Amino acid sequence: MSRSRVLSRFLVLAVLLLLVSAESGAFAPDTHYYLTFGMALATCFDWDEAHIIASGDEMTDRNKTTVAETSLKKTRKRAWHAFGHSTEQLNVLWQRALDEEHDDLQLMKFGQFLHFLQDWEAHAGYPLTIGHALATITGKDPDSLAKNQDRTDRMVQATLDHMAMLCAELGRLPEGETDSDLALFDDTEDTEGDQVISDLIRTSRPGWRAKGFGAFGEKGEAILLKNKERVEKYIDKVLRPQGVEVPDGFKPGDDEAGIPPPIELVYDESGELSGELAEAVEAAREGIEQELERKPDEVVLARAKLTDQGWEILVKVKNNGYEPYPSGLLRLIVADPIAEEEIGELTMPIPNVQPGERHQIEAVIPVERAADHVLIGLVAEVGHMSGVTYERWFATDGDLAEIEELLRESGRPQDGSVAEKPVEKIDFVGQPKLKTTAIELCVVVHAETFLKDPTSQLAPAGIQLVSESGERSTIEGEFRRVWNISATRVGEWPVAKTFECINFENELCGLAKWDQQAPVLEINLQSGKAFASKTLALEGPILDSIRGKCATAP
Repeated sequence: MSRSRVLSRFLVLAVLLLLVSAESGAFAPDTHYYLTFGMALATCFDWDEAHIIASGDEMTDRNKTTVAETSLKKTRKRAWHAFGHSTEQLNVLWQRALDEEHDDLQLMKFGQFLHFLQDWEAHAGYPLTIGHALATITGKDPDSLAKNQDRTDRMVQATLDHMAMLCAELGRLPEGETDSDLALFDDTEDTEGDQVISDLIRTSRPGWRAKGFGAFGEKGEAILLKNKERVEKYIDKVLRPQGVEVPDGFKPGDDEAGIPPPIELVYDESGELSGELAEAVEAAREGIEQELERKPDEVVLARAKLTDQGWEILVKVKNNGYEPYPSGLLRLIVADPIAEEEIGELTMPIPNVQPGERHQIEAVIPVERAADHVLIGLVAEVGHMSGVTYERWFATDGDLAEIEELLRESGRPQDGSVAEKPVEKIDFVGQPKLKTTAIELCVVVHAETFLKDPTSQLAPAGIQLVSESGERSTIEGEFRRVWNISATRVGEWPVAKTFECINFENELCGLAKWDQQAPVLEINLQSGKAFASKTLALEGPILDSIRGKCATAP
């Protein structure tokens, strides 16, 4: 695989940043796999490289060694899924990808890093113990792209940002460009945007795993299929004309000729690849059957009551697949959503249920203590696989209503997340960066707040044009201005980034007499009572470029 190909389609990144929807949340396979696949193609990675990156991302949710487990005795939620928001782990996983010398393994580890990065937004505020199980079964699943507009925007921006950063490390930025921030903005004037992000969000529903289902029911499966096809259309209609090479016969919406299924990468306890990557790639290319083609199994909690021995449960299942249930272990879990902890667990073999058969699982789960309201979880471990595909969570409607009321009374959000700490100090990190394209003046700002998650608490950066006479004009810009987290080296504090572009003809040229004046940009940061401001001179080639564009503007 060549590592010398220079990035030639960064214009698509600016389009994606611009089109992050104003309607709009670990995310699900439509983010971790399909959207990641498309975004990798939109930057500097070819088809096979995008396949490895997206597989490395998605398989973090499917390997039992890296899946976000429920047990309080383990730490995979923090290590791979950003629960608890460890800034140190963010940098460790980024450095781990950069330090990997094997080409394909570097892409796999970059995919694992992207999983943590994307979960940084979806899992913000949820506890390490039961995660977002309560939010999921109450129809507020943060893994849905539609759950939270700001988090989805930040996730997309952060993913593109770090893809650009790796492209810079690989020497694939456009010719002459050395800064991955500025490479996000292209000189193309006539780029018609494809509304892929907006369409994915409109299709998604936070309730796709609600009312007792931790995994996807038919509604969720249908959404994933629609979003898969939408990304495939984006690849076909937008990326292919930009020179992206796709396999012969690629056809959006076709089960066999669309985006291939993930490579079945197997990770050991430290997240390293177990077995040869080449074998896994070849197995995937031989046509592993798409999991989404299969009708979801029926899993219903028919009875749950507390006895002297523990929680007595009856679960009814139906195998809607084409194969018998595989051998493995089934973990039955009782969790207290108010105290945010697991209080009981029982492990048993997965029952041998043939295709089309129904089966009843009866068990008593011993608990350490009583709780007025509980969540019941079933998590299967099949070989090296576990994760969302293999789990279900349940609570009765009455319990859900009372849980939400208790959370409301305690001052916590009803989805089980926790309140954020106020920001006490904001600082700029370095000087804001400027670049002019054929149609815009673009600016990139780096900031830090010394909190685990600065991105959700920083207000959109305020940008004003200040004339020599002191007259101020507020810059509206082209983007929906959000902050994304950006990894740094181990031992350093991650920073927040925001991007904005100001169209010459539509906005900037009308704000000053550019042939006579040299205004400055004032950039303001704010979070609560914390505030910081910096003035940026428009001079030299930047000022000359603005004057040249505005001299010919209508």
